[in-house]
Amino acid sequence: MRRTYTAVLVPDSQDGYVVEVPAVPGCVTYGRTLGEALLNAEDAIRGVLEVLREDGEPLPKEGPTVTVRTARRPEVLLRRVAVVLPEGATTVA
Repeated sequence: MRRTYTAVLVPDSQDGYVVEVPAVPGCVTYGRTLGEALLNAEDAIRGVLEVLREDGEPLPKEGPTVTVRTARRPEVLLRRVAVVLPEGATTVA
């Protein structure tokens, strides 16, 4: 099963990116480069989804719109991140 989520990348003052995935509660990571940040986002999403699945919780499904709060952030980047999950995962309808 393939799931795709929007990742919000916020440039960090220490030369890197903080990554948040609004549709996946608690999914936050960091990378020194854009590429590293995106790879870390993929790993973080997969990790959160695996924990939810182990706990018998439904997996989040991103809606047609994504809300991004940009207060005090001069610039943010939005990227779509896809992860592949083993069959049998449940999703929120």
